[in-house]
Amino acid sequence: MQKSIIAKTHLLRLLRLISIAVSLVIAGCASAPPIQTYYVLSHSPTANISDISGQPDVSIRRVTLPNYLNQKGIVRMQQNGKVHLSLTDIWADRLSDAIPTILARNIEATKQSPVEVHPLPPGISVDTIVEVDIQQLISEASINNSNQLTLVAKYRLVKPKHLDSYNFSTHIPLSDTSTVALVDAHNQALEALALDIAKHL
Repeated sequence: MQKSIIAKTHLLRLLRLISIAVSLVIAGCASAPPIQTYYVLSHSPTANISDISGQPDVSIRRVTLPNYLNQKGIVRMQQNGKVHLSLTDIWADRLSDAIPTILARNIEATKQSPVEVHPLPPGISVDTIVEVDIQQLISEASINNSNQLTLVAKYRLVKPKHLDSYNFSTHIPLSDTSTVALVDAHNQALEALALDIAKHL
């Protein structure tokens, strides 16, 4: 009889330990950080820049962004003006670092001449400096409820004793609601901006 009670006691302790272990595993899984996917911007796939060389006469000096864009997570506009910052879909580089290079590569492809990104090496100067102020770059629902990426920007072309200022906007329809489609729309919008800049250089 006593052996039976001892066996039952051991069994109850074992069940309690198993229950605690299962609870700890479940809690550990619940608190595990979400898997993050990184995305990069890219210049136009049709751009042929491998043979472009020589002394640059244009440089991208600065690209400014709203605070909600100058962080790692990819953002989307939600209803009532809310901005959703993703914790799992992440830019591999901050947009303030990536966009100047993407603009430079797309302008190079259009002009077929080198474009640099500031800071320039010591003793090097260019004829035209480009400054870009991006005021909006985010997906949103259009009037017919289809999703699109909107880019609104102002840019300046700074030359010796001369300054030209331009406004730019474009709307890129999203092929679907995936992040891949959203990143592709970013690339298309920035290519359109670069083409607009290039035609005024």
